[in-house]
Amino acid sequence: MTGSVLAFAMRFSEDWKRIRQEKKDLENEMRATELLYLKKQLNPHFFFNTLNGIYAMIIKKSPLAPKAVLLLSNLMRYVLYDSDHPMVELENEVKYVTDYIEMQRIRLSDNNHVSLSVKGDMKQINILPLVFIPFVENAFKYGVSSEVESNIVIDIHYVDNYILFSCMNDVNENNISSFHSGIGISNSVKRLDMTYPGKYSLTTYAAGGKYYVELNIDLSC
Repeated sequence: MTGSVLAFAMRFSEDWKRIRQEKKDLENEMRATELLYLKKQLNPHFFFNTLNGIYAMIIKKSPLAPKAVLLLSNLMRYVLYDSDHPMVELENEVKYVTDYIEMQRIRLSDNNHVSLSVKGDMKQINILPLVFIPFVENAFKYGVSSEVESNIVIDIHYVDNYILFSCMNDVNENNISSFHSGIGISNSVKRLDMTYPGKYSLTTYAAGGKYYVELNIDLSC
């Protein structure tokens, strides 16, 4: 009888471990699927708009058209292939942001000023892909004006296992509420919650006709 009880207990323990592992595997699969779904919602409007812009440049025989095509190719390659991994090198993510800004600069007028500061050794540092770009996109969408002088200042620093991202842009007071309601921003928050629970802080606020984003990610174990 004692042997039967022990056998039953061992079998129950093995079944419980198996069920727990299957549940964990299912949760990981669902998490990966949701992350992929959220990521695929990023950027389609930007690529369509950029293609239309390049077409107009080609029609006008602009000397900047070849550069625009190359930048768009780099951006699409990163989104379609490189960012399909759960994590990417921080250096490559920053390169994507840099190329995006260069693409935007092509269409900006002289009264639009964009500054990008990158500091720190970012090689072999992994990060969630496409984590900065929704905030950068919003800065250009709501912070660029063809009528008045406008500024965008972006900083990406890596210091002691911390990624420090900040973005500031001039903005029309009537557009401030749009920053909070965009699908790109809400998706970014969900992806950050899933990937860095309790290890990141995101602050957004408007003051003095400017909009600020501050994102800090703790990469330490």
